[in-house]
Amino acid sequence: PLAYAILHPKLPNENYPFKELSGCGVAFKLAQAILGDEALDLIDLAALGTYSDMVSLHDENRTIVKWGLNQLRNTSHLGLRLLIQSLNLKKINEYALGFLIGPRLNAPGRMESGNLAVQLLVTENYEEAIRLVHEVEELNDNRKQTIEGSINEAIEIIERDDLNKYNVLVVEGTDFHEGVLGIICSKLISIYHKPAIVLTESQGLYKGSCRSIEGFPLMENLTKCADILEQFGGHKLAAGLSIRKENIPLLRERLHELGQGEICRWVNIDCELDASLISLNLTQELQKFRPFGMNNDNPLFLLTDCEVAAVSPVGGDKHLKITLKKDGKIIEGIAFNKGEIYYNISINDLIDVVGTFDINEYNGTISNQFTIEDMRCRYRQIFDCRHKAWDFEQVLKNKQFIYFENDCGFNNAEKFTYDLDFCSDVVLIDLPESVKDLQYILKQQNINNIYLILHNDDLFSTEHLLTREKLGKFYQMLKKVGNFTINDPQVELLFAKMGFSKRLQMISLQVFFELNFVIIDNNKITVVENPERKNLTESETFRKVIEQAELRDKLLLSSKEELIKYINSLMEE
Repeated sequence: PLAYAILHPKLPNENYPFKELSGCGVAFKLAQAILGDEALDLIDLAALGTYSDMVSLHDENRTIVKWGLNQLRNTSHLGLRLLIQSLNLKKINEYALGFLIGPRLNAPGRMESGNLAVQLLVTENYEEAIRLVHEVEELNDNRKQTIEGSINEAIEIIERDDLNKYNVLVVEGTDFHEGVLGIICSKLISIYHKPAIVLTESQGLYKGSCRSIEGFPLMENLTKCADILEQFGGHKLAAGLSIRKENIPLLRERLHELGQGEICRWVNIDCELDASLISLNLTQELQKFRPFGMNNDNPLFLLTDCEVAAVSPVGGDKHLKITLKKDGKIIEGIAFNKGEIYYNISINDLIDVVGTFDINEYNGTISNQFTIEDMRCRYRQIFDCRHKAWDFEQVLKNKQFIYFENDCGFNNAEKFTYDLDFCSDVVLIDLPESVKDLQYILKQQNINNIYLILHNDDLFSTEHLLTREKLGKFYQMLKKVGNFTINDPQVELLFAKMGFSKRLQMISLQVFFELNFVIIDNNKITVVENPERKNLTESETFRKVIEQAELRDKLLLSSKEELIKYINSLMEE
């Protein structure tokens, strides 16, 4: 660029020993060269810029952030001090820099002009500083609302146009705000677990922000599409581009082909931890490695085969609070922005979790908190949905709904047959007719998760369940009635008064027919005089009814723990 001087540690022939300074860090070094020790008064601003720029947090960058954090607690910059006070921060650490203070100072530049943030940082007038803090906060609120609305719109476009079938998401909108495109990309990656490009119309072209994950280097793949791009630049995980509208479908197809290989988010685990080592003292020792950031991450620990003791959504259902049990230890965990996993985790599940240990301070009490970054279940999961007031078709979308007798109004539900092709996630809508049918489903190796709604349809309601006592009363009345014709209204009414529905009457007659207590010939019922004594269990129909009754009780009347235990026992048989 045209300039009197260019300062950059990576310039050719530049011998400055540390090459990874941020732009803010370079400005701080210039201030040091000019002002000497007086420049240390600016190190809090240098720390804020260094951390927000997400540069590698080692060597001088680490020193700048660590010293800057200490100074930030008593900053001499009036506007910054008032901004921090408005946030009611209990402690100022790197989290406050990256997620609370930094985004607010960044908001004016994203939404309007960065001059407002500069004015806030340099003003020495109290009234002006108060006004600027309010304006910054207002712009930050607008930024968050814009992001939320844009993310929802992007998801609607993906679902409407079936864009999730592509290996790389390319989403175009006409009025996405340019300042939040990268944030939308990052959110889409967290939802769909694939690279994302979000485009918005600007001066006749579509400008876009790109974010990627391991396995799909952006610049390498964008270079292969250079002939259809107007401009592009960036690195392997983030980039920007501009493109003509007519070339967007072609870009989508090309990136889909380039993304045919395995693309996944990698989690780099530092250590598998024995539960016996978990303690507040360990967490306090880990704090000595702070400030955490790029290339100096909070150590990520793996805990395997943890039992889920409790799980509940918190924070407006955005986050999950999870209590885990491992080798007699109780581990309190929080999973931020993973509220949707609530429907994919169940009490007593054994799961592997990856996360970091942090100190939680509440009402003067200090405790250990495990912040969960990722989790998995290596075993088949059974979900008890019997008493859930969910919109099942929304909560369990993209899963296979199966019914036995009654689809209960579910769209696209499939009737169970032994020839049915099963998906990895199945939802059982109503009660199976037999243990055999249920076991057949449980034995399918490709099924990973089973969701049990088990609507209590008429086939298995109490009215239709036979008992020995009921059959005894029915047979005594049969002998009194004598011979009659099926569908005789007077006989039907007589049995109905005894509590036998039409269906129950037919089942009862079938039981006695199989026992040779009655003869059925052309709809005529003849009661056999002095029949041979037999046990009711000699009737196949009665045995089936008893099995159905037992199955019904186990599936509908058992506790969640008893239900899961019963299902697991059927899988092991």
